[in-house]
Amino acid sequence: QRIIQKFLDEYAPSKLVEGRSADADDAAGDCLLIVSSTSGFGNASRLAPIVVEYLRPHFRSIKIIPTTHAGHVYEIMQNEEPDDLCQSYQVAVILGGDGAFSEAVNGMLNRPGIDQEKKKKMVTLAHCPGGSGCSTSGNTMGVWKGSDVEKACQIIAKGKVGKLDVLEVTNERRSEKRSYSISTVAGGLFTDIVELADTHYKWTYSIFGPTARYAFGMVHALWKFGTRDNHRMIRYTITTSDNQSERVEVLPTNGFSLYNDGRPMEHAHYSKAKFDDGTMSLVLEKHYLGLMKHLKYVGDLAKGKTLNDDVKDNHFVCDN
Repeated sequence: QRIIQKFLDEYAPSKLVEGRSADADDAAGDCLLIVSSTSGFGNASRLAPIVVEYLRPHFRSIKIIPTTHAGHVYEIMQNEEPDDLCQSYQVAVILGGDGAFSEAVNGMLNRPGIDQEKKKKMVTLAHCPGGSGCSTSGNTMGVWKGSDVEKACQIIAKGKVGKLDVLEVTNERRSEKRSYSISTVAGGLFTDIVELADTHYKWTYSIFGPTARYAFGMVHALWKFGTRDNHRMIRYTITTSDNQSERVEVLPTNGFSLYNDGRPMEHAHYSKAKFDDGTMSLVLEKHYLGLMKHLKYVGDLAKGKTLNDDVKDNHFVCDN
């Protein structure tokens, strides 16, 4: 908390830092740096001054905006920056975890009055690792940890832009609400796991590392909820860019994940799944397996073992 407060005292609500001279022959444009202050239990706040120094030689100026409350990244990208966000900055860097980057994508694509053409002209987004989970920077730049922010900043400064598939998710009962994902959309028991992990097990960070809380959250969720969701059903529609649709009317679900890549379910060699290869897969667990069977299933999945028949029969897998 002291690190976060010290950072906020110096940078909040925003701070403009001059970079390379605009008169320099190779001067770049301006950079927007949004810092998710609490990401990584304050790691993003600790890294922010270091990241600023790494970026300064490569940009004309850097505007730093620290977050002060939950959902602030979303608000910044949706409302707080000028209407010409696509014109004002060469790049918007999100320093934090995957959640902060997801907020930035959702805020930007939910800006008032935005249409398809404006979406194509929006500012380039970059993820600088500063949270407990940094799969976005890892998959796009090969940089997974906050200790490698120098490498991340060097890659960002080169200005090489790539495109990512974005999943647009709508709810038939709330058609006005649109959510966006570049990685994974999950529901059912899987969201219970995350909620319990972040509510009760953040204390494990200092002992077991940044992601151990999810293992504790999984055991807690399986013990607490068990068969609670076995009566739930899911109906989904997938619409591709060429308006080709596949619809499954009804399936029982205990939990599901929609991945923005092709993940082989049988052996689960996730490292071989490309983050943005134009494919996606829906993995749906139909019924609760029971605590011990579920833990064994997760272990086999992580080791790339072939899953036994009762586990296979309990999963619906749709690859596209």
